[in-house]
Amino acid sequence: MWPDTREYTKLYKTDFAPLGNGQPAQLYSDYDYSTVLTHFKWMSQYGIDCAALQRFHDQPELRNDVSLNVKKAAEATGEKFYIMYDVSGWNTFGDDLPKDWNDTLVGKLHLTDSSAYAREGGKPVVCIWGFGFGDRPDEPVAALQTVNWFKAHGCYVILGVPRDFRNDQKFADVYKASNMLSPWTVGSYKNVSGADDYRDHNLVPDLAFCKANGIDYQPVIFPGFAWSNWQKPPAPVNDFPRLHGDFMWEQFANVRRTGITNAYVAMFDEVNEGTAIYKVAEDDSMKPTDQYFLTLDADGVHCSSDFYLRLVADGTAMVKGFTPLQDTLPTPHVVGETLFHTGFETADPAPDWINSPDTEYNKSPLNVVGYEKGTKPSCYPKEDMAHTGKRSLAFSGEANGGRKTYCTFKVFSFSEHPLELSSTSTLSYALYPSTDNARYTAIDLHFTDGSTLHDKNCLDQSGNSINAAAGHGANIALNTWSQFTSPIGEQFAGKKVDKIWVTFNRPEATGIYRGYIDDILITR
Repeated sequence: MWPDTREYTKLYKTDFAPLGNGQPAQLYSDYDYSTVLTHFKWMSQYGIDCAALQRFHDQPELRNDVSLNVKKAAEATGEKFYIMYDVSGWNTFGDDLPKDWNDTLVGKLHLTDSSAYAREGGKPVVCIWGFGFGDRPDEPVAALQTVNWFKAHGCYVILGVPRDFRNDQKFADVYKASNMLSPWTVGSYKNVSGADDYRDHNLVPDLAFCKANGIDYQPVIFPGFAWSNWQKPPAPVNDFPRLHGDFMWEQFANVRRTGITNAYVAMFDEVNEGTAIYKVAEDDSMKPTDQYFLTLDADGVHCSSDFYLRLVADGTAMVKGFTPLQDTLPTPHVVGETLFHTGFETADPAPDWINSPDTEYNKSPLNVVGYEKGTKPSCYPKEDMAHTGKRSLAFSGEANGGRKTYCTFKVFSFSEHPLELSSTSTLSYALYPSTDNARYTAIDLHFTDGSTLHDKNCLDQSGNSINAAAGHGANIALNTWSQFTSPIGEQFAGKKVDKIWVTFNRPEATGIYRGYIDDILITR
């Protein structure tokens, strides 16, 4: 696959022919901090909790520098990371891994001192990938000693193992010594029915094995697979088709159906094997003209370059139980150019106002107080409940009844650079109502001409009004996330947004309203 390089600040020329759109074929380098920061911002934006930084036996100094970039970027974006050793070709791993961990990663680079380094049960996480694979070092004694060494030094040890690990007696003691097992599935099946068969014959019994042995379990999900460019002779192109997301979504759904609440997605940036989920070429216009590369439209449906990041965000929310099980893919294949987006993560745009009712607008709040005695209505980012990522916008108050009962919070200002809508602009956001009253909370927009979004009856994808007073149809589920999308450009084309509001509006309501809003997106 070929990366979509439009958002990188530093690129390097290559010897490839120009892209189909005439632009030079340039690539990024992870040696540049700006590159790694871009990647971690994407992870934060799209709800990816943690990055496994692969560490091979070659080029140690280069890998050290990239590791420091990862540490810095994770700290800047509020993400987590951990080291994943890959023992492919690493015949001296038994001696090298403990020394590299102690002397370099802990002693020299101080990775585990970082607040961004992933911990489980207070222990720094380390993964060792490759024990038990036939083409990796076949040394179960050294493997067991290595696992035990890391555990003795206070680590939580994940092992990346073959999909048939339960039938491998040679490495059985190694697997049982781990804290978590993560069987590798890439290339194991190539269609939806194959994914379902894997669920029945692997996911379910693997989970039972791990529970019986006191081991945590992490399934691997992949979008598709292809490696025609570096196989000699070439492998088939588009060997394991992505089916424009349907293949990957079925895997997410199977993890949810099995009751597993976490997953390892393979892979973030692996373009050589066609498993990358980050932003890659959508079609021939975005790849070099002198060599084959797999593009996202290979299965006949055009997909935005960020489609698989958005799919992973939706899949993550479902696996965690934040959204209901959905049998079919909910992720739009294409979204318009982004005018504004925030998931309220550390790297996202921060609110201009916190806990600030817009008193210039109809004397808001009206008949609304804080839900705790003596407090005011609140609206602020919080690391508590999130649709994607770790943070969302928490809101709360108490309605005291009356013909008019509402509170309009100011949240974001675009007074200096208003967001101009087109006829195809959309507004989307996710809402988590914790009380019945909270159903009557919605995103509202104020325009530079003084008009507002609620001046007209814009509808969401289900045909319900998105005005707060309509309650999104008044029957959306409590204590779960619901997502709403409205084609606001159909009625507000040419208007310029200068404020984003969060409004509670339920005439004659009494009692607490409390909930969360996340992933606000306005497209051009």
